[in-house]
Amino acid sequence: MLGGRLGDVLGRRRVLLLGTTPFGAAGLAPWFAGLVAARPLQGAGEAIALPAAMAMIVLMFPEGSRRSRRWIFLVSVPFILVVLLAAVLLVPSERPAEPAPMDLPGSLLLIAAPLLFTLGVIEAGEADSAMAYLDLV
Repeated sequence: MLGGRLGDVLGRRRVLLLGTTPFGAAGLAPWFAGLVAARPLQGAGEAIALPAAMAMIVLMFPEGSRRSRRWIFLVSVPFILVVLLAAVLLVPSERPAEPAPMDLPGSLLLIAAPLLFTLGVIEAGEADSAMAYLDLV
């Protein structure tokens, strides 16, 4: 909300630049602790820049085929190819001496628990939501 309003008041281009700059600069920290400390700065920067970027896309490109985002998925292809090639050439092949069994119930629980927690937080504000869930039990 703040990033969108700042874009309306200060100008979308300016807010995009103001948000993206700390996002990129935070990645230049020379040591690990600096990178960890800079993560909130990156999040805040992009939280400000993203609404401006989305607004500019909507305003600059009319609806229809010009606004199609299908091409954006091609941006990652060169990076994926480099990672795959580097993994094949540089990372040694390995096999564990004793393969451990998969913990499928634990894996499903690690997926379900955050999702259900998020659903609970979202639905907590709804007046009838608690009663609807109690009816299911």
